[in-house]
Amino acid sequence: MNRRQIKEALDTIPDQALLGNASSTLTSKQKKFAREVAKGATKAEAYRRSYKAKPAPSTIRTEPYNVASNPSVAREIEAYKLAMEAAEYRT
Repeated sequence: MNRRQIKEALDTIPDQALLGNASSTLTSKQKKFAREVAKGATKAEAYRRSYKAKPAPSTIRTEPYNVASNPSVAREIEAYKLAMEAAEYRT
């Protein structure tokens, strides 16, 4: 299974099925941010895709890193990465 196929498969599986109740405390934007980072996007790009397409320059320099440093978001990113690795080994 290549990366593109893994990404497509992850997009079809609901978050709760992958992560259980771990992601229930996050907002939908935080969940999307975590998924984008786990897929390999930079934090700035993940922020643009999840929150605002054209943030102010001062925002894009700080806010993606603030979101990523949130312990719940960091756990979510790690959980997505582990789920992607498990899916790779499963096939």
